Amino acid sequence: MRVVSKAAITVLTISILLFSSCAQDGGGTSTPSSSMEDTYGPHIELYNLDMPRKVMLGDNVTLRFSPSEDSETYNEISHFLVTLMAVVRTDHFDQPENEDGLWGLVYCFQLDNSLDNVGWVPFREFTEYTEENKHLLRYPVQLKEGCVDLDTGEEVKWDNVLVTFEEDYAIVSWEGGHNHRVSPDDIVYPDVKTVNEERLH
Repeated sequence: MRVVSKAAITVLTISILLFSSCAQDGGGTSTPSSSMEDTYGPHIELYNLDMPRKVMLGDNVTLRFSPSEDSETYNEISHFLVTLMAVVRTDHFDQPENEDGLWGLVYCFQLDNSLDNVGWVPFREFTEYTEENKHLLRYPVQLKEGCVDLDTGEEVKWDNVLVTFEEDYAIVSWEGGHNHRVSPDDIVYPDVKTVNEERLH
């Protein structure tokens, strides 16, 4: 069983408390009251968007403790499918089509259980998962039935592995430092339609 780290729980708890306090009754896009702005400083709006719940991160993306460019960053990640938990806007409130100022609270897989797996990411780092870009995905991918380790001949049956491609082979990894060298032809990507059918709201 995966354990969400203490720091990740702290980020999520503070975020939920803050945005629950700021939200008005009735759902939808909400605006904090002036008293809440005085208490918490920057103006923040909790957003509801019709978009996939799972999005792909770009290259060398870092998580942040808060939805701010000045926030401390941690855990650099490239080309993972991550799960959106919440969306907020911190700027350009009168320009709903402008992605600047939009942030997503995401959950992401980590091979190392000691690393934080929840954090904030600016929307500019999100990419919709498509047929055209799915070959960039590093996690999660699956393996074809009958996939074997190229060095030992051992059958590899893991689900949802992390993949790194070399010149003529792929290295698949799982928790606990387990790795196998396999054929790139044995890598199976998540179905694009299925991934995008699950919506944020």
